[in-house]
Amino acid sequence: MTRGASVLADVGGPYILAPVGGSLRVGGRTVGHYVLSVQDDSGYVKLETRFIGLPMIIKRGGSRLPLEGTIAPGATPVPSRGPFRHGGADWETVSFPATAFPSGPLTITLLVPPPPSSAADCASIAADELSQIAHTTWNRFLQIGAPPSSYVLTAEGLTGGLSYVRAGSRQIAGSTRPGPGRLPTSGTVRYGGRLYTVRSFSTRIAAGPARVYLLLKP
Repeated sequence: MTRGASVLADVGGPYILAPVGGSLRVGGRTVGHYVLSVQDDSGYVKLETRFIGLPMIIKRGGSRLPLEGTIAPGATPVPSRGPFRHGGADWETVSFPATAFPSGPLTITLLVPPPPSSAADCASIAADELSQIAHTTWNRFLQIGAPPSSYVLTAEGLTGGLSYVRAGSRQIAGSTRPGPGRLPTSGTVRYGGRLYTVRSFSTRIAAGPARVYLLLKP
């Protein structure tokens, strides 16, 4: 918190992301200003690794931040968008801007596997990527023994779609009950008057083999 050029209070570390600021008022009079953030660089990297699992780089002023969990390409220039080879594999880089604390630009670059077919349309690529996020999230929930119902709520927030966990025809958990009567392992399904793109993956739960379905809005 500041008043003019004076710092009145400073709590926490400096290496945080996406700060927001505002004014403190008493009786309509501005008595100070604040800058606040709740996520640091390392925490953001851990969240991305846990839920998405893509290699990443964070840069400030063109220089890579040496954060644990990010890649170190050395002297090899990393494009903000385009093909890139790292670790013996081909990737596509995607970058977006962020804000450092208390101000200043950051650039976050993700390394994304190229689509399996150059003929794949954007909707199919997006569905495949969201399915990968859902699968990574499911594996994390399995590791901590969380119930399928908790996974469904998290997957909805991460993908914007509907999720269902089924053992054969029996629904274990789902975004709606009873859910669609039948679900293909991939393709499309019409449910509730809307057409959805379907992705799924097989897994095991305490009751035995199961399959997780993801219904995405096209």
